[in-house]
Amino acid sequence: MLARARACDAPSIAVVGTSKNAGKTVVISALAAALAREGRLAAGDVAGACFSISNVGPQGIDRVAPLPDPPQTAILGIGAARERAAVVDGALAIAWTMTCVLTFDHRFIDGAPAARFLAAFVAACGAPGTLL
Repeated sequence: MLARARACDAPSIAVVGTSKNAGKTVVISALAAALAREGRLAAGDVAGACFSISNVGPQGIDRVAPLPDPPQTAILGIGAARERAAVVDGALAIAWTMTCVLTFDHRFIDGAPAARFLAAFVAACGAPGTLL
């Protein structure tokens, strides 16, 4: 079973809820986020993840360099999406960009598969309809 963790911004600490069977669903429950903010998640709701996402974009932070919390093997840090100058089709243009940092444990994941995952994530962000 693939389990994924996602931190929730709670008043006192970052609470990480775990989505069981994350390979079959990408929906993060709004109820779980509400329970985390209220400090009412059970121990089983915050354990067993192998991958986390840390999204600091809503706080206006451009980039984060997160570390996986063992026994997790990787964490994806996502920064704020902003309009910036970029080269698009060979011309200077204004484009939406964001910084993503993938930190992973080389004892469990080699660099090439991790890079392919990040490339696939970047491609999906460029064509958001593929995420639906």
